Amino acid sequence: MKRTGFFVSAIFALVCVLAVFSCSNMLEDLRRARASANEEEGATTTTTADTPQPAGTPVVTTPPEQIPLTLEAVAANTTVTFTNKASGVVKYKVNDGDIQTIASNDSAAIQLSAAGDKVSFFGDNAKYGAVGSSDNSSNIACDEECYVYGNIMSLIKKEGFENERTLTAEYAFANLFSNNANIKNKPGTEMLLPATTLAAHCYQRMFYGCASLETVPEDMLPATNLAEDCYNGMFSGCTSLETVPEDMLPATNLADYCYNGMFYGCTSLTSAPELPAETLAEYCYGGMFYGCASLTGAPELPAETLAYGCYTFMFKNCTSLNTVTCLATDISATNCVMDWLRGVPNDGTFYCNSLTDWSRDSNGIPSSWTTHTLPTTPLTLEAVYADTTVTFTNKAAGSVTYIIKGGATGEISSGQEKSITLSAHQKVSFYGDNAKYGASSSSDSSNIGCDEECYVYGNIMSLIKSEGFENERTLTAPYTFACLFYDNANIKNKPGTEMLLPATTLAYYCYGSMFRSCTSLSSAPELPATNLAESCYISMFQGCASLTIAPELPATTLAAHCYKRMFETCSGLNIATCLATDISATNCVYNWLPNTLGTFYRNPSVSDSFWAGKVPNTWNVLPYQQP
Repeated sequence: MKRTGFFVSAIFALVCVLAVFSCSNMLEDLRRARASANEEEGATTTTTADTPQPAGTPVVTTPPEQIPLTLEAVAANTTVTFTNKASGVVKYKVNDGDIQTIASNDSAAIQLSAAGDKVSFFGDNAKYGAVGSSDNSSNIACDEECYVYGNIMSLIKKEGFENERTLTAEYAFANLFSNNANIKNKPGTEMLLPATTLAAHCYQRMFYGCASLETVPEDMLPATNLAEDCYNGMFSGCTSLETVPEDMLPATNLADYCYNGMFYGCTSLTSAPELPAETLAEYCYGGMFYGCASLTGAPELPAETLAYGCYTFMFKNCTSLNTVTCLATDISATNCVMDWLRGVPNDGTFYCNSLTDWSRDSNGIPSSWTTHTLPTTPLTLEAVYADTTVTFTNKAAGSVTYIIKGGATGEISSGQEKSITLSAHQKVSFYGDNAKYGASSSSDSSNIGCDEECYVYGNIMSLIKSEGFENERTLTAPYTFACLFYDNANIKNKPGTEMLLPATTLAYYCYGSMFRSCTSLSSAPELPATNLAESCYISMFQGCASLTIAPELPATTLAAHCYKRMFETCSGLNIATCLATDISATNCVYNWLPNTLGTFYRNPSVSDSFWAGKVPNTWNVLPYQQP
């Protein structure tokens, strides 16, 4: 009896298992049938992380590129209106409901009854925008706040849109969300515009006046080759847009008007994306940040040669802007900087490679702004006249590289002398990876000579470190640049362009006799070091007859022989400033100033008598006042 009961129980259990298995298969068959029906209607079934799931069911997150263009109601009773000006139909579904169709030149007011309801859109149309006003373009509007996310390419190809990367028609998405002040970003869910092949005007004014957008997703605009007007006015009037990714705009091949007015009137924008392109196009950045009142710093502008209208109105009325870095050396193109800095604050800093040709107004550099030559320019000599020969005698342990602007590149081996012929205004720049170039005598030191007048400028540290020299501040070897320009009577200063000696850690005799007898040098580079080394500036400018103002010497404690004969026989020198308060080191100011008429500015913490016998009697000694 017990055995019979066991078999009955076992058979009953087996029947239950088979019933559950059969039911499970039936549900799976129903799910597949529904998915097949949706595919036949042109929809793509998606499961997102926030889709309700039965308890215990693993959540499968749909990759962002597989989510179609979607709007999600923030509050109940929201209406999304799609006006379709495409040549073909647009399909949509609300949540997991039935597929609906919007005919060409028709519109649909789509009700989202509950907060969290979603409407997704699909199509097979190459374009939705049109020439001229937004009245001729498709448009998506909301009467209440809606999150917007998903892959815009679901409007181009309803099946397989996740693999689409090409826009073929002009005005593809122009004006699509124009004046929709209710769309906003959904945290953790992005809107994708993945096309890498663009068409003219493809995103023009797409988000114009979308006043609730606050951010732009990472990698939203991946294209590196642009098309005419492709991003023109794209985010114009997005007054809540505060930040954008630094690498948002990776393009290096620009097109006419490509970024024109892109962020016009984005009054909350506090930072700008990088602009890496070095070759520009007509009006490419025209009005790009016009009226961005919260922007304080401009992106670095690396292009050396500007194009017609390229920066016109670029930062006009950016009322908080106080820093601009522009590497342009050719600003001759028509309207290239027209009114680009009109309406900026009176106080600001402008960094450039050269001040030559820049006007001091809104069509150039604001007249009240401070200017600085960038440390990114390597040591450079520029011929004033044709058929000028620059000779570099290399006594360093390693080679030196030279690059002629618009010409050859070459190496100067250790122990080699190289003569480089330049045409008028042609430049040669020098790079190296050597700790020192000088020696205890001029005959054993590297030397740069010219047979005709040459401008000299740029960062001397390009001889110490060929890459990243702009960050170098340390000299490690004695005689680093000793005698480098010794007896070169033809080097001279180029107006608006500086030579930089930025080291703050010095070495023995590092600048000894560096410019000795450079009789055409009329101004000296800044010397920022406050901790000196023995003999660091000995005879540095000795015999520089055209020098009128000595560089300010900020060190308070001097080193042995540090200023010895530094300005001796500089017959034109008439102003010197030294902030030293301890001059007890051996011969630190021995014969350092010429017996000319001049004014000497001392540290206010010491008296005039402190310098008695150290400054020629022909000089007037006054306390230094911070400008």
